[in-house]
Amino acid sequence: MKQKKYFITVLLFIIHCSLFIGFAQSWEELIQKTGLFLNEKNIDSALATADNALKIAIGSSPSKHALTLGMIGQIYFDNGNYEKAAEYFMTEKNLKQTFLGRNNPSYAVSLNNLSSTYQYLGKFDEAEKLLMEAIEIKSSANIRDTILAKSFHNLGKLYHSTGLYGKSEENYIKALDIKREICGENHPLYANTLYNLGLLYKSYGNFETAEKNLT
Repeated sequence: MKQKKYFITVLLFIIHCSLFIGFAQSWEELIQKTGLFLNEKNIDSALATADNALKIAIGSSPSKHALTLGMIGQIYFDNGNYEKAAEYFMTEKNLKQTFLGRNNPSYAVSLNNLSSTYQYLGKFDEAEKLLMEAIEIKSSANIRDTILAKSFHNLGKLYHSTGLYGKSEENYIKALDIKREICGENHPLYANTLYNLGLLYKSYGNFETAEKNLT
């Protein structure tokens, strides 16, 4: 009798594990299908598929949950629905802060994504606070990486759009220094910030320096 109960317990455990693995595979398949729909420019199907992936991810894995939220937020962002994008990016940020912690590299990425969305919504103060938080996290840990460079770049872009040209230049230059150190001057990331710095110089009439950066 005891052996029979033991066998049933083991069998139920195996079934439970099989179901869990099946869910994980289903989530991965849905994420892949979402990517395929995006490549086909089928946004409605991509969102519907990603939403199904989100339902599986909730309560399953915080990392999968956050990744799916970020994917949906990015789809809305790329298609100009910044209110919806902000909603998903905010939930993603809070989830990462709770389960992964502020020092996790992906948390700073979420701060940048949400900040960019707020800039499009005209919420410049909120956008600035998020970028300053991302910079503070990296700087306090003495980490110089592309995420920190992106934070400086985005802060430079924010100050440029609000007319604070001095602060904009300062942050673009900080981004350039990090990108030069990590990626080199021939990398597209370096060229992107250099181009934006050129646009900044053009904005306040420094055409000679602007031309050097833009060509």
